[in-house]
Amino acid sequence: MTQAGLAGSIEVLINMISDVELLDFPIAKFICEPNMSKRGLYPLVGAQKKTTFIKNCMNILAYSDGTNSIQTISRIIGCDETEVLEIVSNLRSKGMITKL
Repeated sequence: MTQAGLAGSIEVLINMISDVELLDFPIAKFICEPNMSKRGLYPLVGAQKKTTFIKNCMNILAYSDGTNSIQTISRIIGCDETEVLEIVSNLRSKGMITKL
């Protein structure tokens, strides 16, 4: 084991710890299904894209129990991680989700 090898290993471990600290584990503030229209999240005019948005919101809320990260929720519901992040941000701004 060389000093350079040890330094490289320490750097990898520090990067791994930093990545874990950045993980977001959302927690829904509601036990049951929340009123989406009251918070301006339910579309007034029906459209396929809006229906998908509501479905994704409800799925994200269902899996936001503090044990699933954004990445895990994205994989479970089959939705792009960027879209999940946007929805989580929107739900946080409406007071429906908090951070672990």
